Amino acid sequence: MLIRPISDFLQTHQLMREKLLVGVSGGADSLALLHGLWKVGVAQLSVVHVDHGLRENSAEDAHHVEQLCAAWNIPCTIKRLALASESEETARRERYRTLSSVAQSEGATAILTAHHADDQVETVLMNIMRGAGVEGLSGMSAVSSVPYGVDEAQRLYRPLLTLTRSEILSYCQQNDIPFVEDATNQDKRYFRNRVRHELLPTLERSAPQIRKRLLQLAEISSADSDLLHTLTQETYANLITQRGEQWHELDLSKWRSLPLGLRRRTLRHALSILDTELTDVGFGVIEEARHVAEHGHVGKQATLPNGWRVTVGYERLLIGAQSAMPPLDVPQVMGVAVLPVPGLVKLENGWEISAEVVTKQDTPQSSHIVYIPYFEKLTVRGRQAGERMRPQGATGSAKLKRIMIDRKIPQRVRAHWPLVMVNGQIIWFVGEVLGETGGWKENTVHIKLELRRSSSRK
Repeated sequence: MLIRPISDFLQTHQLMREKLLVGVSGGADSLALLHGLWKVGVAQLSVVHVDHGLRENSAEDAHHVEQLCAAWNIPCTIKRLALASESEETARRERYRTLSSVAQSEGATAILTAHHADDQVETVLMNIMRGAGVEGLSGMSAVSSVPYGVDEAQRLYRPLLTLTRSEILSYCQQNDIPFVEDATNQDKRYFRNRVRHELLPTLERSAPQIRKRLLQLAEISSADSDLLHTLTQETYANLITQRGEQWHELDLSKWRSLPLGLRRRTLRHALSILDTELTDVGFGVIEEARHVAEHGHVGKQATLPNGWRVTVGYERLLIGAQSAMPPLDVPQVMGVAVLPVPGLVKLENGWEISAEVVTKQDTPQSSHIVYIPYFEKLTVRGRQAGERMRPQGATGSAKLKRIMIDRKIPQRVRAHWPLVMVNGQIIWFVGEVLGETGGWKENTVHIKLELRRSSSRK
């Protein structure tokens, strides 16, 4: 009943000759798994028991596990924790960290736990109640990375995920396996226990097949999740323009052109790469970040968990730790630079402005391309105190500071924002506002000014 599924699982995942570490609580599930692995004849098998220290008699469970391991000649490690919180998530996090740490120290190549089909049903239902997406509806995977693990290469295996709790109990009875009952499994202060003892029985009275249906949902969602994950990875790789240890830079235009689902998924994917311990990021958090990234002006930020931020650049979207991110992706100029006509001038942050002599508008005017009357000499510099400019079509001038505020230019980049000047007059607040220089006249020589990425940054 249980030996064959375990043997098939080990063969499928090529684990028979590997060094396996099994998490054993002392309950029926984990002891059935351990006994099955022992009977199958795994080459190298060891056990770790995590005592959370939350119950007075928890040491008795540890002793029980030690005794059985000694009887079966299986090496056993007992790890006692002193948890500051009794929350389910805290216990889960520290349990996985401990399993991962012991596996690393022992050189175990795989970690095995005894999660079964009933656990899967509860997990899917709990995730539905939390408002999960496709990943949450998938429940637990038979093979996954180790949550909160110390080594990304470690893998967690769940050989019993297709077996029910009743099948596991039957196996324990048939093989006279003594197990302990954890009293906290009846404590309805815990979310999972309320789902197990109250919600599921209630649902089964109205929908007797609810467990089967939830397992089917998990299986369907898992396949869909794998497909979407592959698509997200491929899309994200195409978006990245630069990256650092604590930040990623994405092509903003490409990101904004993605379907809504991929915009959401790539933001979540970026967080998963930057912070491997960050789990359960809420829908509202991603939505706020998405809204800022879609509609925010240069410098606009959205706050993410654990101190991460999304920052809108001129053509790039920065995701990372505030303290570690590179300079904001905007054109900046230091000092005064001459812009040859024709020619170009290099700016900071990988930008440049080119000047080309033309007699017709070969490219539509935009925020990055403007046309001005011909002048022999152009200069580029930053803002000076109290400076004013007259936007094209306006009846009068306005303070440049006010224009920058209205255009939502971040304060920290205003002083060095490039301005194209002629005889002391601002004719282009670069990328934002064209100054009053007279209209376009046919068959007249003009200058085409273009703000663009330097060739080294494209």
